Amino acid sequence: MLSGAGRRPLFVPVGGAALGKTGRSRAACYCSIGNHVKEAPLTLHTTDDTSIKILYPVEKGEELINAVNSLILTFNNIKNAAEDGKRFKGDNLEYFLEHENVRFELQCNPNLFPELVHAKVYVKADDGRLCVSSMALLPKLIESVKLFKAQQQL
Repeated sequence: MLSGAGRRPLFVPVGGAALGKTGRSRAACYCSIGNHVKEAPLTLHTTDDTSIKILYPVEKGEELINAVNSLILTFNNIKNAAEDGKRFKGDNLEYFLEHENVRFELQCNPNLFPELVHAKVYVKADDGRLCVSSMALLPKLIESVKLFKAQQQL
């Protein structure tokens, strides 16, 4: 974060201080038959009352958490720079995962939104036969990722 004493971020990162936590407890996981990759449902609620639910590989959970945390940090940097009267151009979120013939994408340009609470993230799930794409509010995405993390003890 940019310098500034006493400033607190608007949103705490998904992993908080426990990002490096190694202790894991048992959690409900779904396994794909044949490839033995642990998967768990990840449900993303979009702005048009649609939910996109995919079986997400648990081993890739940290990558998703880090991508969302990076976006939160970018919004905090933009806000802090604006308070100092400066301009900060944040990096776009471009997260892609291909697993079991399903391509999952998240994209967001933080420079288009005045605040994190109003930011929208483009969500797409495509398996070659069916493609679902929509926009999700970033706070709802953060909640979904936190829930996934809590269920898997990542």
